[in-house]
Amino acid sequence: TLDEMLKKKNAYRNELFDILPNELKDKVVNFASSDLIVNTAAKYLGVFPILSRIDLYHNIPRMDNTVQAQRWHKDGMAYKGLDFFISITDVDMESGPFFFINRKNKLGAFEKIEKVDKTNEPGGRNKVSDQEFLKIFKEHEIKSMLGSKGTCVIVDSYNCYHKGGHCKSKN
Repeated sequence: TLDEMLKKKNAYRNELFDILPNELKDKVVNFASSDLIVNTAAKYLGVFPILSRIDLYHNIPRMDNTVQAQRWHKDGMAYKGLDFFISITDVDMESGPFFFINRKNKLGAFEKIEKVDKTNEPGGRNKVSDQEFLKIFKEHEIKSMLGSKGTCVIVDSYNCYHKGGHCKSKN
């Protein structure tokens, strides 16, 4: 249940998709596999896309320091992918927006930042601190997903550095 998830020690987000009613899950899957989404992904990827997962996160203001996906990173070891980030509530700086770089890089998925977290803590490996990140990228290159519910950002998370929001005072 949601109450049990909120009690987890050091939780900064909860995955809610599994506890949705089946009717709502069906609507989400139908949207994710709609012509609009499939055609958008196919045009970018150059192949018919595969829907690999659906996550529904409830981010919570729990920690003083950023952890795991709240730190700069690129996903996995793949050449290309496409993520659709869609807010289901209004998002402002207090509720921890999603951040991403709005700049093409010549090396794509092969571009790497040298100074990364080398720990073996779950979710910590290869993440980049804000201080280190700002040595490489300019403030004007960093964008945030702020806006009303329904706001969408489409990101190639294998090629684009990004980080999840760190909720300050709002879910």
